[in-house]
Amino acid sequence: MLAILFRAVASRGGRDDLLNFLRKDSQESTREPGTLRFDVIGDPENDHAFFVYELYRDAAAFAAHQRGTAFREWQERIKPSLASFSILAQGGPAAVLSRVGGEKFDSKSLPVSPNAVAPDGSDVRVLLGLIGGGMAHFELGPNQISRAVTHRTVDEIWFFLSGRGQMWRKQDGHATIVEVSAGVCLTIPLGTHFQFRSMGDQPLAAVGVTMPPWPGEGEAVVVDGEWTPTVTSH
Repeated sequence: MLAILFRAVASRGGRDDLLNFLRKDSQESTREPGTLRFDVIGDPENDHAFFVYELYRDAAAFAAHQRGTAFREWQERIKPSLASFSILAQGGPAAVLSRVGGEKFDSKSLPVSPNAVAPDGSDVRVLLGLIGGGMAHFELGPNQISRAVTHRTVDEIWFFLSGRGQMWRKQDGHATIVEVSAGVCLTIPLGTHFQFRSMGDQPLAAVGVTMPPWPGEGEAVVVDGEWTPTVTSH
């Protein structure tokens, strides 16, 4: 297998164009038979910078990827417009991950205060992540209803820690509502419309794993849901 990790920094005013292209490139590339991974990861220290981790079955698969229309657009339009571009590592997957800290052990306590408000309206406490995914803690206040959203490029797995409520999910015309409380785990595959609500006098709290890591602003799109949201706009 062949792995590549690079960092691209958009020029001033070019962030959205770069991010939209990388999302499109990821979706098209992962449909190629020899492309195993194409993860877009936002740089937490620079809103205009993104890491991209690519994994191919072999060198021939990468060569086939280079003959595609997305790679040609990358070479001719996107790459020349960047503020900077650098390949951080290339080779076997184990070697690439070790070069970028894959052997480092990280530890972190749950932040006392939220780091952000999610597009669905829940409070977010960011935890740790690796190349393949990231984890965060989500909390929705007592008797609150989130906004319904869908994701552009990521899958998620949630595990509920406390409180009780319901989760609505819809995909390809099929919808379901499940009861959630401490100990319940569920999946939110790419393209799923979902909404959740807290029922009772305790917040509804969960940890979620996002795969690949959350790429940044614009990943979530607000959609019509099952219930009328009660969370305030942000």
